[in-house]
Amino acid sequence: MVQIIQASELSLHEVKERFNLQEVTDDSFFWEWRRRNQLYDVLAILKQLKGLVQGG
Repeated sequence: MVQIIQASELSLHEVKERFNLQEVTDDSFFWEWRRRNQLYDVLAILKQLKGLVQGG
């Protein structure tokens, strides 16, 4: 997740250099960033549900 936050603060050119990416477009980078953020959202929800089940 740290990489996602750091990458979101970089320009597209900096992202290509730092993460050694060959073909990155604004669109593909945006959708990959969105997909990863949604995954973390799902994991956070599951963690909260697990806590509720164990606590209840």
